[in-house]
Amino acid sequence: MTSTDLAALLKRVRACRICEAALPLGPRPVLRARVGARLLIIGQAPGAKVHESGIPWDDRSGDVLRGWLAVDKETFYDESRIAIVPMGFCYPGVDPRGGDNPPRPECAAWHEPLLAHLPNIALTLLVGLHAQKHYLRATRRRTLAATVAAWREELTPVPGVADALRRIAAPKCVASSGRIEKLDLTLGVTGLRAHFGDRLFSATMVRRGKPYPDLFLLAAARMCVAPADCVVVEDSLPGVEAARAGDAGRGFAVVASGCPGLDAHSTDATVTRDPHEHGLVLEAGFARAPGKLDERFPVFFSDHPNSGTPALPEVPGLIGGFSIYRDIATWYKGRDEFLVESALPGFDKFEAGVGNLLPGKDIGEDVLPLLGNNITFVSALQSYDHLQGEPGIKLPGFAFIIDLEEAEQATDIFQLFFQTLLSVLNFEAGKQNRQPWLIDVKMYEEIKITTARYLENPKGEDLSIVFNFLPASARVGNKYIVSSSLELCEQLVDALAKPESDQRIDENLHFEVRFQPLAQILTANSDHFEAQRVSEGRTAKQAKADISLFLTIMRGLGNFSISTSADQDGFKFRVTGSLNQTK
Repeated sequence: MTSTDLAALLKRVRACRICEAALPLGPRPVLRARVGARLLIIGQAPGAKVHESGIPWDDRSGDVLRGWLAVDKETFYDESRIAIVPMGFCYPGVDPRGGDNPPRPECAAWHEPLLAHLPNIALTLLVGLHAQKHYLRATRRRTLAATVAAWREELTPVPGVADALRRIAAPKCVASSGRIEKLDLTLGVTGLRAHFGDRLFSATMVRRGKPYPDLFLLAAARMCVAPADCVVVEDSLPGVEAARAGDAGRGFAVVASGCPGLDAHSTDATVTRDPHEHGLVLEAGFARAPGKLDERFPVFFSDHPNSGTPALPEVPGLIGGFSIYRDIATWYKGRDEFLVESALPGFDKFEAGVGNLLPGKDIGEDVLPLLGNNITFVSALQSYDHLQGEPGIKLPGFAFIIDLEEAEQATDIFQLFFQTLLSVLNFEAGKQNRQPWLIDVKMYEEIKITTARYLENPKGEDLSIVFNFLPASARVGNKYIVSSSLELCEQLVDALAKPESDQRIDENLHFEVRFQPLAQILTANSDHFEAQRVSEGRTAKQAKADISLFLTIMRGLGNFSISTSADQDGFKFRVTGSLNQTK
């Protein structure tokens, strides 16, 4: 991280206007930091006086804090020493019940990137309830005094680390940004001190801390081992950068623990692979169970072993799809905490679009609470029997299968959505001089299917791409199908009627691709792809060879899947692949 990188990030933060409408005095983010800062102060949100001056802690509370820290104003406002990053960057206004409103939750999304640009922080001071609640999470007690008193109880080693250290026969040491006194205390409390003896190295022993390699080079020299023969186990990006920079660029071998999205909460990682004659299985595991994460994360995980994703329905010509388990209603309400700030405006547009299709309905309040925790998407080959001819570009059919919590109410909502959507599409068809769809209802295996049909089936051998679609929807038990084709909808009705459709796999996400039917749909459109390659500058012969080679590779592959799961032992990520077994 460089000063330039941090300055650019601070400029973006100060230009943020995402919650402008909720701020009575308008946006004026107040924070300050430099890369070299050693102390980080995380408070609540600026008051009215600080909003006016633009200087953090420029009020009576700042005087009290400076007195408690025993620092003067010059030192306190020296950004190279002290970084000030509050939970809320702008003045949130007055609470009618008294005092100021709590910090705006949108600001929390900036904390992770900001802290990643402050690699030299040795001490973080959490001032106030909201800062402590955000960062201490489950370890926070009812009072600050109780939280501080219980620190020894909460300081526990990573599960399995003691056993791993016992098994490592090679010399081991600790090279940390923390002071020796802190390392000695924490290793002693966790029972790990004996594994390292006096082999403790601190950033205070070198001129430059992480992300510079000085600390690791010192540790390697004191241990009498060449850097290239060392393995560094790190849990921070600055540490990884320091290890890679070691020994004039030759670096150390690096094992980085953590996982995107869970990197602050998952600490011990393992990777296994199982190659065999016709494929490969790769599995990564993180030793931190969902129940030990803070209250935000359980919405992403099934309740092992009582729930999980359903398998993809076995329909003819299945190309693939995904099934996901998520507490959708809770996730949507808390999306400000899960999504990056740049993604949030897209949800505003999404809500507006849903409002047009479901007049008078709020997606968060009226729609999502009616849904269950599983959404499945499938794609499969289709026959185009609804046409007297074929589309020029042939697309597969696709469908969503949505679990319903309140089946009757949700069905009415989806019927309204389906009918409104067809009306909008018919309006577009009129503008393009295409014949519209008629809404029709048919019974299939005692299931009512709402579908579209043409007055006359379209004719021709090179029809518009829109004629791939003949939308249909149906409810089967507590599942609702929305499909791009009547044919696939009927196939899904058959599949969901089978008892095994209610079985659950102990997974939170299952994604699958079957390359043989995918190759079929690509073969059916090979002329189109060849023409596209020619338009990109390839000769007709070269384009044909390109597509032929691609299809040969596709036909040599079997299935590919990615899945995630979580149980009492931790979180697992699994990738499987296979080759085509047919001759």
